[in-house]
Amino acid sequence: MDKENAIVGETGFGVLVPKGNKNGIAHIKKAELTEPTPTSAPTAAPTSAPTAAPTAAPTSAPTAAPTAAPTSAPTAAPTSAPVDVTITEVKASEAVVEAVKENVTVAGGTATVDKTAVEAVVKATKENEAVVLPLTEVTAETVNKAEISAEALNAVAEKQADVVVEFSEITVKLDAEAVEAITEQAQGATIEIRAVKTEVNTLTEAQKTALESKEVAIVVTAQVFSDGEYIGDFKEGKATVMIPFTPDSGKEAEHYKVYYIDEAG
Repeated sequence: MDKENAIVGETGFGVLVPKGNKNGIAHIKKAELTEPTPTSAPTAAPTSAPTAAPTAAPTSAPTAAPTAAPTSAPTAAPTSAPVDVTITEVKASEAVVEAVKENVTVAGGTATVDKTAVEAVVKATKENEAVVLPLTEVTAETVNKAEISAEALNAVAEKQADVVVEFSEITVKLDAEAVEAITEQAQGATIEIRAVKTEVNTLTEAQKTALESKEVAIVVTAQVFSDGEYIGDFKEGKATVMIPFTPDSGKEAEHYKVYYIDEAG
């Protein structure tokens, strides 16, 4: 039996949308079963007891014609209706891209997004829109970490705006509630968001054991820190992790499942 395919979130958070499935279509099966309709039990037509005529050979009582055993009406096979579950892709405007290019610096795979940079991006963002940080617009090198001013991010939380950070391989979206929860718990001057693809051999032994029956396609780590302390409680907030992904030849996106596996497996 083939192993089940899996896209695994090692720690942190994640909802992954395969590149080959841009609309994020999920198939939710609803069993639409019909109750069996039994046929009525067969009844034989009543017959009168035969009388023997003189000198005539006795006749046996007529028997009813055999009827088939009652059968239930065939049950329709369960059908599934595809349900579109679309994760809206947020695009940065040209003004936001320019603000990021002018104010964000990248070194050693880490983007520094200070207060001035965040304020510039917020200013370039329309009212009621997400604050987007397209870090890949700054440099051609791989970016997998962002150090963002906690003070500036707190101002974004007060505006009840979502935050989207576009790394080289992964995009992380924090809704307004998650942003607020993170800024409330941050103890340092900056909030660090990490998002990187990794390998199975970097996992704990418990995580590896949990994956023994799975054919792993991708392992993703997405985490938030402040002053070296891990922040994993987003309270009522949600985080979404999106990665470009193309299914293997001969497989559809539905072949893959996303798992979150903590350090204890």
